[in-house]
Formats: sequence, structure tokens, C-alpha cells
Amino acid sequence: MYQKIMAAWVVKSETKRRMKGLFLKFLGASVVYFLLTTGVEMLLRYILNNSASGILASNLYVLLASGPLLAGLMFLTLTVIRNHELRFTDLFIGFEHMFKIIGLFITMTVFTMLWSLLLFIPGIIAAYSYSMALYVMLDDPSKGILQCIRESKEMMRGNKFALFATSLSIQLIWIILVLVSSVLLARYGPDVLQLEPEVYMHSQNYAITYADKMIHYNNNATFNIANLYTTILIMKAAPLWENIFFIFSCLGLAISGAYMNLCTATFYDMVMGRIDQGKVVENEESDYLTFDR
Repeated sequence: MYQKIMAAWVVKSETKRRMKGLFLKFLGASVVYFLLTTGVEMLLRYILNNSASGILASNLYVLLASGPLLAGLMFLTLTVIRNHELRFTDLFIGFEHMFKIIGLFITMTVFTMLWSLLLFIPGIIAAYSYSMALYVMLDDPSKGILQCIRESKEMMRGNKFALFATSLSIQLIWIILVLVSSVLLARYGPDVLQLEPEVYMHSQNYAITYADKMIHYNNNATFNIANLYTTILIMKAAPLWENIFFIFSCLGLAISGAYMNLCTATFYDMVMGRIDQGKVVENEESDYLTFDR
């Protein structure tokens, strides 16, 4: 029933062909997604002075909004890959099935955490096994949460390494740049700024979490900066070359993250047999449409 992916380059090549003329629009939608998720989360914490109530409010917002918005972003990836019209309003389409989508994310998170209790590797394998569940739900919202997870596990059987290889080949260079950038921030940022001890520790914590959060963005389409204020201070006082490196890393990760999301949608349609890996029809338009558009 499900197809085996031949190689990562096949997925990337087909994605590049299908996203022509639409990538910048999708990248713009990804920026809007970032502003509506992490941007609002950071704003809530700033307004409430990072207090307990601020953290609670921001976490509650993330719980209720991030899942449906991510579903909308994934909907747009399918829109691009299936050659349909890309509409920014579709970013909010996930709210039509808000609680079902939230339930899916909670269930997948719990299952992944349970597998992670055994060892780190089983948790990663589980995450890849469940990676297609949201696409299954987007294609048929009538399916239950556990059914979407079961179908995802079936289609990823024998395909997990192909998705891992696709992700690694796209993200590796930017991950290295982010790691180097975070080391530079940790090493030179406090010295350049001549920070007070408590601010110094704050910047150290920022630099340590910077790489982790940036990599987390590519894997989950969720971008998070630990301390925007420290970032602005460092960029204001740091040498020009370091700022260029920093901005280049952020921009590269945003682009590669958007490209990876599109590749994942291509991967899904290839596994489902909707895209022939060996014989692709030029300018093909899929008959499949997602949700109740």
C-alpha cells in the first residue's frame, strides 16, 4: 500500500520542482507563523515581566494555538506540493479541528516521552514513526487520533532513515553555523559588553540555549529565542563580522526550515503513492485537497 522512498535526493529534487514561484510566499507564511506563536509567547512574557503568571499565560497560549497553527502551516506545504493556490488565510485552517489537533499532539508527545524513558534512541525513532500523523489528519479529519498515529507508523516502516537523511542533508550546514555562532556569543559577547555578573550569567544561558532552540525550530517549526534583550545588546556592541554571521545563521535556518517542511510534504505524498518517484508528470496537479477548503 505504502511506497518506499528511494533516496533523499529524490525527495529534494521533486520538492524543488514543485515549489518554483511559491517558496517566497511560503517563507512569508512561515514568518507569520513564527510571529503568531513564539512572537506572541515572548510578548506575553515581556508584558507580564516574565512572572509566574506571564509564564503560565504564554504556555497556555502555546498549548492552545501552536498545534492548530502548525497544522495550518503543514496544510500550506501540501498546498504548494499539490500545485494549489497558496492562501495565507489557510494558515488558520487548523482551528476548524482545534481540539482534535491538540489531542493528536498531546498523544504523540506522551507516546514519544514514554519511549524516551527506555533510551534516547527509541524516543527519536518514535518521533519519526509519528511524523506523518498530522498529514493523515489533514487529508481526512474524520479519522481518529489513534488511527492517524497507526497509519503514520505503517507508512514510516522502512522509511524512517530516508526522512532522517533528507533532514540531515538540508540542516547539517546550518546546525554547524548555529553551534559556532553560539560558541562565539558565549565566548565574546560578555567581554564586548562588559556585562554585570548577573547579566553575564543571563547571556551565558542565552548562548547555551540559542543553538538548542534554533535546531528545535527546524525539527518542529517552532522558533524560540531565550533572551531577545541580550541578543540586541550583543548585536549592538559586537563586531560587524559577528553580527553578519549571526544574521546569516538565522536566515539560513529559516530558509532551510521552510524547505524541510516542504520536503516532508513531498515525502508524505511519495509514500502515499501520489507522486511517482521514477516518473513524474510535468506540471501535474493533484486531485487531493485537504480539510474543508
